[in-house]
Amino acid sequence: MKAILCTELTGPDGLAVADLPDPSAGPGQVMVGIRTCGLLLVKNVLAVGLYWGVYAKRNPQVLTDSLAPLFAWQTPGKLKPHISATFPLAKTGEAMRSLMERRSRGKVVVTTS
Repeated sequence: MKAILCTELTGPDGLAVADLPDPSAGPGQVMVGIRTCGLLLVKNVLAVGLYWGVYAKRNPQVLTDSLAPLFAWQTPGKLKPHISATFPLAKTGEAMRSLMERRSRGKVVVTTS
């Protein structure tokens, strides 16, 4: 499996691509695939979020009901996010830098192929 590792806490320059064995969930654990991530670039702001995994565990119907309209719009192509740049996995640091330097005007995509 290809993975992005944070090798040092220096921002995008501390990211490295690595080949790792496929992970597996242990007893009492759940494996969650991450397809997207976000980076908050606003100063002097408090961001408060909610971990959706709690709903998946305690009340899975809430999660299903919340995401169903999005999936319904995505399938026929009703959602068309603007992609301003695409980077290969090996250039993830460069992709993060484009976000941090505010050079993107839409989504920044990192591809694995």
